[in-house]
Amino acid sequence: MELAIDILACPNPRILNVFCGMNKFGFRVDLNEEVKPDLVCDIHHLSDHLHDKFDVILADPPYSNEEQKKLYGDKFPKLSYSKWSKECTKLLDQNGLFIVYHKTLMPNPDPTIYSIAKRVFIGNRVYHVARIAVYYQKVR
Repeated sequence: MELAIDILACPNPRILNVFCGMNKFGFRVDLNEEVKPDLVCDIHHLSDHLHDKFDVILADPPYSNEEQKKLYGDKFPKLSYSKWSKECTKLLDQNGLFIVYHKTLMPNPDPTIYSIAKRVFIGNRVYHVARIAVYYQKVR
């Protein structure tokens, strides 16, 4: 999070944390009620529930269809990166950061809107696979 604050030069960014799990940063959104998020909703329809703009959106989506089923069961639709990233784009303020954590390098959600501010390898976390965090900055 310190890197996001450094990039934005904003000491108290408004943070939206989607697929939050047990992460405690910002306004937390998840489908899993057990992690006690601030909002339980399908991320594909996030802008139907939220209307504020955020400086930082953190996204830590399931890494596979199998993991999604394990976390959320069969009752939820298959995740669509293009759909949920568009929902996040609607809620991200100009020059804000959209940070996506994944075990693979996720493509730029929209090169006409985002530039890549930073790529960070995250390894050696107990009980986690090595991941990549890509910091996309909204430039348009």
